[in-house]
Amino acid sequence: MDFGYFDLGYLAGGEIVEVSISAAANVCLMGLSDFLMYKSGSSFNYRGGHYTHTPVRITVPHGGYWYVTVDLGGYSGRLSYGCRVIRPQDFFEQECNYTWEGKPAKRYPNRKDPEHFTDILYGGSNGNIRDDGHGHIIIENSTGEIVMHRRPGEKTPIIWNQKKCP
Repeated sequence: MDFGYFDLGYLAGGEIVEVSISAAANVCLMGLSDFLMYKSGSSFNYRGGHYTHTPVRITVPHGGYWYVTVDLGGYSGRLSYGCRVIRPQDFFEQECNYTWEGKPAKRYPNRKDPEHFTDILYGGSNGNIRDDGHGHIIIENSTGEIVMHRRPGEKTPIIWNQKKCP
């Protein structure tokens, strides 16, 4: 099997692995034992899948030694690729730097689907003089796309992707 890989070393969990690909490819994040199984052609567990667009973003679920593999799934062709690891605070500061009355946003795992989505909450009645609610953002972990954003005090979201939102 023809494939490329990145040895990411030890990651604490919560980091976002961002892979760029020049063509449709399989991108898999896996631990050491699964990487060895992958290399031997045996069954293995992974996070990721077949992607047609770049960047591919996969969240590291827990601490451990991690690898990313990139392959064309048996098809012939040329593929260039790159990889970087983004700390969670860097990713969300770049993508969602929200505050309300000077208080920074806080990240939480999404209650319905923590594997695929992260919630950002900001403002709220705790310390909010006007008691006009809190802002809520739901971000898709794999793309960083905001799939729902509701501002404090507003009932209707300004962004609402019902096809993706949990």
